[in-house]
Amino acid sequence: MFQALKRDKAFYSYLVRLTAPIALQNLITFSLGLIDTLMVSQLGNNEMAAVTAANVPVFLLISIVFGVQSGVGILISQYWGKKDLPSISRAIGVAAGLGVSVLSAFSLAGYEGQVRVLPLAEPLSRRLGAAVKTPPPANSAARHFLAFLKRQYPDKPTDNP
Repeated sequence: MFQALKRDKAFYSYLVRLTAPIALQNLITFSLGLIDTLMVSQLGNNEMAAVTAANVPVFLLISIVFGVQSGVGILISQYWGKKDLPSISRAIGVAAGLGVSVLSAFSLAGYEGQVRVLPLAEPLSRRLGAAVKTPPPANSAARHFLAFLKRQYPDKPTDNP
């Protein structure tokens, strides 16, 4: 059985160079919850509970995307073997569309801005137990920025009508 695993050194070198960045990226992605927990654990129990509960949808989203991409990878491999390039493009397009729609659904479900897209009574983090301050509306920040620009660059009268 282990005889099939014996390959030349160049193969394993190529395999490590190919998989090391993928493994590092997965390590960083899945350590997100751990790092959040470590940073917020010093704030209090309510905040800790909210961050822990908020990591569940993030993990679910990552798992869905991973599953879709794995399935698309298998389809693309089969289409590549048949040299069916239009089907490869179609599979990539369907995966991208599915990814954007799932991401949009998760974003709308957890949206915490001033304008409510879904009929949520309160922000997601507050429902999960964190005592958070609602951020100012985006148009307020835009008004402050435009006022700053107006102070920095006042209107100058021009001689040309």
